[in-house]
Amino acid sequence: MRITGGSHRGRKIKVPNHSMVRPTSARVREAVFSIIGSRVKGSFLDAFGGSGIMGIEAASRGAEEVLICEILGPVYRQIQSTIKGISLPISVSKLDARMLLHQRNFDVVFLDPPYKYNPSDWLPFGSKMATDLLVYEHSPTFVLPNAFPGWERDRLRVYGDCAISVYNSVG
Repeated sequence: MRITGGSHRGRKIKVPNHSMVRPTSARVREAVFSIIGSRVKGSFLDAFGGSGIMGIEAASRGAEEVLICEILGPVYRQIQSTIKGISLPISVSKLDARMLLHQRNFDVVFLDPPYKYNPSDWLPFGSKMATDLLVYEHSPTFVLPNAFPGWERDRLRVYGDCAISVYNSVG
C-alpha cells in the first residue's frame, strides 16, 4: 500500500496481515482528503488504526498532530514499526480511543470501526471528541442521520462496499 498524497506521497506502507484489518482503499483515501482538504491541518485522530494509513495520510498531508489508536497488539506493533521510519508527527496508542473521551479533542476525527458495529453506537463518541470534522467510514447498508445535535452531514459518498459520511460541526 502507498501513501497517496502530501510530503510522503508514493511511500510504501506495510499492511498488517490480520483478519480484523480492512485498510481504506487508495480511491477512498484520496476522496476523503479531497473532501476535507486543508481542514486536516490541525490535530487528527484515527480512532481505529488498522493499517494506520489514514493517520499516516493525514500527517503526510499536513496535519500538525496525529494520534492513531489500535487495540489489537500485533496490529499496534505493526503500525509502530511502520511509523518508526517516517519523520511525521504521529503517535500510536494501544488504548481504545473511547478512553480519551473527556481528556482531549481533535480537529478531525476519523472513525472506521469494523463494519459489523452499528455506526449509531460510535457517532456520539466521535462527536464528543471532534471540534471541526467527523469522518465516518461505514458499510453503505447502514443509514446514518443527516444531522444530530451539534453536527450536520456535509457529504455522503459510496464507493462499492464502503460509504463515507463527513459531518461538520455546527456549534
